[in-house]
Amino acid sequence: MKVCEACGAQFASRVVISGKLRNLGNRRFCLSCSPFGSHNTSPRPLDDPKIRRRRSWVNYSRRRRTRIKAELIAACGGKCEDCEYDRTIWALEFHHRDPRSKEFALGGFLGSIARARAEAAKCILVCANCHRARHSQVRTDSGHAIVRFRQRLKVRAVAATGGACTGCGFREPIA
Repeated sequence: MKVCEACGAQFASRVVISGKLRNLGNRRFCLSCSPFGSHNTSPRPLDDPKIRRRRSWVNYSRRRRTRIKAELIAACGGKCEDCEYDRTIWALEFHHRDPRSKEFALGGFLGSIARARAEAAKCILVCANCHRARHSQVRTDSGHAIVRFRQRLKVRAVAATGGACTGCGFREPIA
């Protein structure tokens, strides 16, 4: 007999439920405290390990990217080099000093921390606003009709909203 962790009642480790003999040996709670099949069950079939494994990998990857980014940001001083923004790491980005030396983007990198450190050494730490302003100074006129359309659309949208950020008043180039 097993003992329920919630109410202390004893319950059998094997019980017939809906005409089937069920093994309750792994349960921590009796059927009164935790009715069979009412919760603690997965909406997906338990025989599909690929789904659980994929979800586990996605969660692991997200935690690892966050850990790597936090470590690299701390090593680079923890604030924007242009405006000294330091409120959240999610707004801080790595800008390559020389784009030709860039081997990979640090944003989605999951490799070794040593390779990430080596790549971060080629970068400066800037906030998202300053990063966009730096890239807006480098014109990439492709001449493609869709690119020109989007550029004109953005100019009209910025003009319609006052030409500045409503939160901080940022008025840098809108390219």
